[in-house]
Amino acid sequence: MPLLTTGAGKYGSAAVVPYNPAADAGMVVWYKADAGPMYLGSVPANGSPASHWEDSDPGGTGDLVAVSGNAIYETNSLNGLPGMHFVASGHAAMLSSTDAIALNSAVLSVFMLVKSLTGADGGGVILSVKGAGQPGEFGNSASFVIGQAGGTTQSHYDYRGSTHAGVSPDGDTALPFGTPKSVGLIFDGTLGKRYSSGVAVPTAGASHTALLGAATIQTLTLGSKSDSSQSGEFYLYELFMTVTNLTSQLAGVNAYFNNKWGIF
Repeated sequence: MPLLTTGAGKYGSAAVVPYNPAADAGMVVWYKADAGPMYLGSVPANGSPASHWEDSDPGGTGDLVAVSGNAIYETNSLNGLPGMHFVASGHAAMLSSTDAIALNSAVLSVFMLVKSLTGADGGGVILSVKGAGQPGEFGNSASFVIGQAGGTTQSHYDYRGSTHAGVSPDGDTALPFGTPKSVGLIFDGTLGKRYSSGVAVPTAGASHTALLGAATIQTLTLGSKSDSSQSGEFYLYELFMTVTNLTSQLAGVNAYFNNKWGIF
């Protein structure tokens, strides 16, 4: 697939330089459905549950371990490339390893390529992150959630704060059902801001920082909250978290996803 250039379109007339996760020294965790071997050199059979999802960041400690059989590996999921199908009925699909993930930064950028499906249970959580020493994903340090707003709402949301202070769901363009989308969340040290296909998503409530700093992620969960509630139904193709502020590289992130997955 040719390198994505902007032409006279959305991002202006100059060519966009794709973001390169492999060259990002701030990478924290990186999950790729097309990474090949996912555990001990093996690739799950098509249509079978995945037992693990190894962190593709060379220095990463965020290998995921399945806690149910509801993360299904599919070899031809998006334009000939594989994807992971998270089935909502099983609640939590995968958890991080017991190794803690140190952030040591007031900045955190989280981006994923995801296709939301109907059938979500409750809040439809895609990714939940619980900081060390926090009571849950709504704790005050290194804790947040990204997901669908509900089983029938086409949206994505994030929350942070012990009193659930955060960003309210928005309209149906952020994460429409059945359409692969690049969605992201950037904590820039002051605020948490959401993005859909590289465009900032208006918020209906106040945005909040996740109070990162020297914080540590204790539990990273895909497919539900860490207590197995609010499972989401979706396909996840790729997800990465970095302590690099990617605000100035939004077009490059989109170009990276497009050149690889052919979605725009």
